[in-house]
Amino acid sequence: MNPSASPVSPPPSPLYSASTFSRHSGPSPLLITSVLFGLGTLVFGLMAMVYYNQAVNTRNSANQRLTAAVTSAKATQKQEDDDAYAQLAGTPFRSYIAPVAFGSFDIKFPKNWASYVVERANGTQVNLQLTPDFVQNVDNVDQPNAARIMLQATPQDQFMNQYDQQVKQGRLKKTVITVSGLPGYDLTGSFSEKKIVRMVIIPIRDKVIIFQNENSKYANDFNDILAQSHLNP
Repeated sequence: MNPSASPVSPPPSPLYSASTFSRHSGPSPLLITSVLFGLGTLVFGLMAMVYYNQAVNTRNSANQRLTAAVTSAKATQKQEDDDAYAQLAGTPFRSYIAPVAFGSFDIKFPKNWASYVVERANGTQVNLQLTPDFVQNVDNVDQPNAARIMLQATPQDQFMNQYDQQVKQGRLKKTVITVSGLPGYDLTGSFSEKKIVRMVIIPIRDKVIIFQNENSKYANDFNDILAQSHLNP
């Protein structure tokens, strides 16, 4: 063996050849695509979660506002109902309101009084009887009431004709009165119909509303009814 001879290098291993190293020196396109797809999926998932949470929060907030609004509305309505009940309980009067076809006039009277009303399409269209005790009809004859309010489909002049002669004779006294801002006539004296003590006649278009006091004991109550009546011209 010649010591001066140069050592012979072993042949390169095929696993570590230059050409092989150059082919595997960077990530493969498939790996890059997979990584990008994974990142995109992760980002999309995160964004979906964020938007979902925002939608849930928005819906919950809207539901909370709706619930609060409903609760508030119920509380307000209850308070209004309580106030109306307290007002009704606190007032000594209640109302009769005529049907719309008859003018919707409003008659207030003591709420502990008895009342009875007859409504018809013609003639005496409303006949409202009011009294502290029973509204009585004996042998088909109405007994005197504290107040009787009637709507009669008769013009004022025609209705008043039946009392003009009694006024001329001095049996009745006629004065002017205003009820609910509307002018009319106030009759007192000796009526042919003995149970009438006082009569107030208010013309309403081609009709008249008649207020009758048939028991002088309730004269002050009758005045209160007149004062609180609301008539629609």
